[in-house]
Amino acid sequence: MLAVVFFSDLPEWERVGVRALVSGLREGHPVDVYESTHGFLRHSLKEKEYSAVWVVAKDWSRALAQLGARGYDSTQFFVSLLDIPHESKFLTSLLLRGQQRAYPRHITFLTHVPMNTRFFSELYGFLPDQLVEILFPSLQRMARSTQLQERKRVVGSLTHFSEGNNLNYLVTVAHYLSQVSGDYSFRFVGQGPLYHHLWQMVHDLKLAKFVDIVESPTLEPLNDVDVLIYAPLRNHHFLPILAAAQRAIPVLSADVPGVERLLSDGKTGYIVGVHHVKTMGELALRFLQTPQLSDAMGERLQESVERNFPLGESVQKFEKIFGLHRENQRQVVG
Repeated sequence: MLAVVFFSDLPEWERVGVRALVSGLREGHPVDVYESTHGFLRHSLKEKEYSAVWVVAKDWSRALAQLGARGYDSTQFFVSLLDIPHESKFLTSLLLRGQQRAYPRHITFLTHVPMNTRFFSELYGFLPDQLVEILFPSLQRMARSTQLQERKRVVGSLTHFSEGNNLNYLVTVAHYLSQVSGDYSFRFVGQGPLYHHLWQMVHDLKLAKFVDIVESPTLEPLNDVDVLIYAPLRNHHFLPILAAAQRAIPVLSADVPGVERLLSDGKTGYIVGVHHVKTMGELALRFLQTPQLSDAMGERLQESVERNFPLGESVQKFEKIFGLHRENQRQVVG
């Protein structure tokens, strides 16, 4: 029996990949889902004697401590690595790498992008046999807004408003677009501690009439976005690209490691050097000015992601990771 524990530091839009998998896993297994902000859940987890617990949190180290994960004997813990520790904590961890390796064998760490696999193995000191790399699956299709004649066309970016998410670069791209044409708008979607910093940058550059900052925990503000820019300095999943594919939105991505698994440059999207503001802006304008090209590229991305990352196949992989055995042979559709 599987328990999935969400911690409150993870916004709703970053849970969509896990929620899709939970729905698929429930086709063949009992799965309990918990929302936790404190450690009181450790008693419930021990009482039910789960065979596996999946921990989903940004501050995964604190989550493990609150759940008392080290104190379990017969329960396997699986931890999604959805954030990299703050630099000061990271430097301390380098001095205490032996302690990091001391995580007991019943705790396995899941990485959802290649960069995190390398980081946590080579720099953070996790043992290779306690790291499993697995990407999130495609998301169920969702219709976008079709009222294109009644609004400006929109360039969007879905991100966490925090360090490492390249906010300065995104603002610079927005500034470039505003100088070329005022017929479009740029939308930041997300949440995070640097919201006010981002707002101040936008106002200092006199972009307030061109840029919207939508502080939202959900994906709904993407429904009328026409092209998505994905440009993190350090990423922990490809959910912004999966969310774009879900809505058939074309994606312009910085050349972050592993992104080529989802995007074929020039066919299902474009991959641009992370500092190439003009190139990124020109490509965004091309999509904005040519709706037919934008729609065709978005549809190809949607079809590619669904073909290469189907939900049913991902569910089977997670079943194997969690040690779950399906009692019937009914397959998960997707």
